Amino acid sequence: MITGALVIVLAACLRFFAFQTMMVSEINGLVRRAPWIKMTPHSLPDTSLAAGGPTVDYLGLQFDLPWSDLKPELTKVTDHRVVFMFDSGRSLMVTRVPPDEYTDGHLFPIKRREDAMLVFGEDAMKSDYAFVRQMLEARPSDVTLFSRRSALVRTTTLLTLKALAVREPSGNFYVRSREMPGFQYGDPQARPHYVAAHLFASDAGTEFVFFQSQNGPGISQGEINRVVQTLKRVDNAGGKQAANIKPAD
Repeated sequence: MITGALVIVLAACLRFFAFQTMMVSEINGLVRRAPWIKMTPHSLPDTSLAAGGPTVDYLGLQFDLPWSDLKPELTKVTDHRVVFMFDSGRSLMVTRVPPDEYTDGHLFPIKRREDAMLVFGEDAMKSDYAFVRQMLEARPSDVTLFSRRSALVRTTTLLTLKALAVREPSGNFYVRSREMPGFQYGDPQARPHYVAAHLFASDAGTEFVFFQSQNGPGISQGEINRVVQTLKRVDNAGGKQAANIKPAD
């Protein structure tokens, strides 16, 4: 009788925890393939501003360049992107990002907004910033055998997206310009190949990607801060050509 009762209890537990067990196993495998999903954003350890380079106007934006050794003849401009090259071998790519890149379904695994709101919640779907913040703050430790099914689906989906969206394992940070909140991917002290800062706005976001050469000078957090903190929107003639280039102070 005891053995029979134990079998019944074990069968009931197996049936109850089958979905949870599958999700936990899936996330454990994802952590092995993409260990950076364990990272969550932190405040910047350094908020200082480096001296920086000249102030430029491109793409309807104004900001200070991070370095003063600009090679203007190598600047490449398209309707939505500009790339600056510097004598040091470093470069900066600036891109205007379409609004609602995640929440309108373009980069989203759930095409119907109503279905997405059921999975992620109304607050997360209010803006790309809100959604990306929820994604970056998701942790594998949130997926447990005792999690509710709805929470398991939400967190597992967020972590899967996080594995695809975040490829720089040296660190993630909260950042903010005068007008836009965002995130920084990469810790310059670890000397990654690049550091990206993605800032969000309701009409169009902005992404800065700072590249350094392996054997050349590195990127400092103060230089990144200089670009992000001086960013503001301006009106220019179509946004493709520079309205002006002002020398550094």
